[in-house]
Amino acid sequence: MTNADIVVGWVINNEPTLQDRFATGHTVPEMDSQQDYKLLKGYENETHTILRFQRKYNTCDQKDHVITNDTMRVIFAYHHDDPQQGNLMQHQKEGSRSLFLVGINQILNVETTPNTQAFEMRVSNISLPIADASFCWRKLFKFTPTSVNDVVIGFQPIWNMELAGAIDHIWLYHCDVIGSTATWDERQGERGYQCFAPETPPEYSNCSRIIASAVTGSMGTKVPQKSGYSFGQKSGESVYLLLEIVYTNWKRQATNEIHDSSGLAMIYTSETVPYQASTMTVGHTLGMSQIIPLDQMAFATMGYCDGEYTKKALPTDGVYVYEIFIRSKIYGKKIVLRHLRNGTEMPPVAKDELYDPKAQVYRVFMDPVHVMPGDNFILECTYDTKQAQTTILGGTGQDNEACLAYLNYFPRTDLLECTSSPPLTKLFQWLGTKQAVDVEITTYQDLADNESNSKFVEYLKYYNWVSRATEFQNIMREEYTAYTVFRDQANATVSSSIMTNSIQRNLAKRNNRAEIDAQLIAF
Repeated sequence: MTNADIVVGWVINNEPTLQDRFATGHTVPEMDSQQDYKLLKGYENETHTILRFQRKYNTCDQKDHVITNDTMRVIFAYHHDDPQQGNLMQHQKEGSRSLFLVGINQILNVETTPNTQAFEMRVSNISLPIADASFCWRKLFKFTPTSVNDVVIGFQPIWNMELAGAIDHIWLYHCDVIGSTATWDERQGERGYQCFAPETPPEYSNCSRIIASAVTGSMGTKVPQKSGYSFGQKSGESVYLLLEIVYTNWKRQATNEIHDSSGLAMIYTSETVPYQASTMTVGHTLGMSQIIPLDQMAFATMGYCDGEYTKKALPTDGVYVYEIFIRSKIYGKKIVLRHLRNGTEMPPVAKDELYDPKAQVYRVFMDPVHVMPGDNFILECTYDTKQAQTTILGGTGQDNEACLAYLNYFPRTDLLECTSSPPLTKLFQWLGTKQAVDVEITTYQDLADNESNSKFVEYLKYYNWVSRATEFQNIMREEYTAYTVFRDQANATVSSSIMTNSIQRNLAKRNNRAEIDAQLIAF
């Protein structure tokens, strides 16, 4: 509560009161000499007190926090009785939540036509356990478009109102199907699985590209006008989607057994649109190539998307990014997606210096970000691992980390992923690791497929990072192996070891200006 920027209000005899205050500790908040909150409306009924107010993002008041597009930590508290003669009483209820006050598209305005349809994806009346404080469920769906022209124009959450506030988030993943679809067809008919349970089908690990999201209070998201999200399907080809719902604190809502059938509705149309949209993943390649030492307050991992690949994949006029999902799983506290063009750093595509892994959702741009062929991206994720018990590795598991950004953009190209990781040989060299006997291991996949993998992972987890973490952070930035995935060749990669010194030098070119914040403001 210390240093919190607080607004306090109540209604007595139909007269609303609003006060701008600030906290100096766990005491009654002090009145701010500069009252920056403007009361717009206030009233109450038998069940609720409603206060509507506004404030500038930046009030230039040292006792007010600047409202940015970062994740904002919001605390709330209330008492059932009104204050007497303006004297505040200690609250009876309190709580906190990470919110996005700027940059979230909360309203779905989709113009329906006879050619518009909804594909509903719900969990199957699952029963929530009584004991757990958090619970996660996943279910696979098969979507078969009516034609190759079908495009998605929006997503709308389907809420169970009895669980209002208990659903932490809903995510929808696009799955990369490799080989036969027979097993996938069997899986999509199943009831689903608890996240990360031992019996979880291996196919679920191929569903990692998040294409839609919703949090409590979301009304839906839409694709920009004159465009529609395309899966790039061929005639008669199906698309496989994985729905994930995470629940928290539902036992506060009811004491009886609770069931849920929440989900997402995907709104699609067969009408022709000028532009088809798609998702591109940038950042650090997901997997054990990402190594984060324990006991660090600010350890940074970088992932590069080299301009050679955007030059190859993007059209001459470039593409437009209209929303972004930045992804860390457990320990992330700051994420920046830097954008470089012709040796000069552009405004960051996204920047969140108060990142909260528990509050992840697509962030929408008021003005889409223009990306040209040859542009470079650098995704920098900073982690606080003071609470970690072992070294953290990247991956799809419950205890693994990630440093990724999912960019929804138009027009669609064949580039699905543009990521990077430090060369394994560089890691071996720094650790002083000798080559496995009679086995040539030059890539992380070679290591994963080798019986020595478990021993190496165990060695990394309990490695003594004292006085070496900063050196490791810097040495892993010196060169990288690029990894790209293009549509219709889901396993094909284009790899090369490239010195990143030129990219790092470009970071110094700021046009003699302060770093520019990304403008993450809702449509």
